[in-house]
Amino acid sequence: MLVLLVAAAGCLWNRPRPVYEFRRGILYPPGRSPASRNEQRPARLVVRLARRPACRALTAAFRGPAVGLSWALEHGTVQVDVEPVVTRFVAGAPLELLDGLRGLRATLASAAARGCLTPAQVRVTFARIAGSMPLSPALAQSVLLGPFVAQMFLDVGDPVELQLTYALHRRRPGRYDLGYVAQTYRLTDVRPDGRGRLRLAATAVRSAPPSARPIPPPIELAGGATPAYFRLFFYLRRSPSDHDVALIAGASHAALDAATHALLARPNQCGVLTVAGVRCIVMPPDVGLEARLRVRVKGRWTTVPITATVAQALRAAGVRPPARVLPTLRVLRPYGAGYAPVLPEGPPASLLQLLLSGGEQITW
Repeated sequence: MLVLLVAAAGCLWNRPRPVYEFRRGILYPPGRSPASRNEQRPARLVVRLARRPACRALTAAFRGPAVGLSWALEHGTVQVDVEPVVTRFVAGAPLELLDGLRGLRATLASAAARGCLTPAQVRVTFARIAGSMPLSPALAQSVLLGPFVAQMFLDVGDPVELQLTYALHRRRPGRYDLGYVAQTYRLTDVRPDGRGRLRLAATAVRSAPPSARPIPPPIELAGGATPAYFRLFFYLRRSPSDHDVALIAGASHAALDAATHALLARPNQCGVLTVAGVRCIVMPPDVGLEARLRVRVKGRWTTVPITATVAQALRAAGVRPPARVLPTLRVLRPYGAGYAPVLPEGPPASLLQLLLSGGEQITW
């Protein structure tokens, strides 16, 4: 018996650990390395809805064989097929692929709003898609966070947080060089349906003397007795030379979507939006509101811009130049219920250019 236990322990100890391989701008998830036959096989994901007549009656579909994505919802089951052809999209994804992903996200969100899926199941579905095929980091980010570049808005919730910035001197709102306040807001008290409350998580004074103290924000984001869904619009174009940043809070997915359609059609209507169950806040002039990603750097959670790479995260942590930690640098991406390290092809310096998707752990 002892021999069998030792042998079993040895098998577990020698079992290969999952790793991502980063080669020529493509992230190969565990089991999909270039040397693996699985790389050439399509990935099929199946999501089953709740067993209710209303859920079984839902239907929707997308067929995009040229871009490697197809999905269908029928008889209470969502089937997603991802073909190896998506691997070739390195610099940018075609609009058809982004439309297919956006349609799938909207379909799953609608199913969740009807109680056929939980928001957690929706997040897991897209995490499985991102981890099922070799993808460029930019496309993997679009799968996980939504095609925010194309649609100009982004939903708030782990790993997406908000950073509000405003000048330290109220009478000189445009003079950030005299000091400014940066506040981080996080979605907390999240309910099973995905609604939550925005809470102030951190406040910092920057570009100011050490004795400077923060002043209250010119606009209130936190608080509110009713949990809501939050969506940031970071480019509401009013004219070729003017745009707004706005945050909407919706009591339901339906209200959020109705407000989204209204704002995209009339970008200057935030202040007079009349969608029931929706609150719209437009940022005053010289006040910034930015979506950021939550990552862990050297054991400490921090936020970085949506466009941040590993190198930028290191600089934000005070590592200058970032290349000095390359000999011991480790980057772990979420995978399944845990993490998997990213192994770069060739020189380790390529790891510094890896685009982050949120939730990574960076250490050295």
